[in-house]
Amino acid sequence: MLERLGRELKEARTYADIVSVRNLYDLSDRSAEDVLDDAESIAFIPWFPLATGERARPGSPLDAVSRPHRATPAQLALVWLARRSPVMLSQQNGG
Repeated sequence: MLERLGRELKEARTYADIVSVRNLYDLSDRSAEDVLDDAESIAFIPWFPLATGERARPGSPLDAVSRPHRATPAQLALVWLARRSPVMLSQQNGG
């Protein structure tokens, strides 16, 4: 697994079969967008997708948004990740 920028991922793929990348990624930190966009057919594993629980706590910005959907903030954040890209995977422990 690599945690790299998109251009480095492309270069790495010329030398080896890369099956997954793991990058810091969540609703508020999307600095790995270029890597996700370049992932194409390899798995993208978000690291700390709930920001160590900060995105999922009661009173968080997601709390109000999740209520009309009868979901928890954590569920909403994880659904957003899953829908963001077909190559997105999740880890149950979040990191």
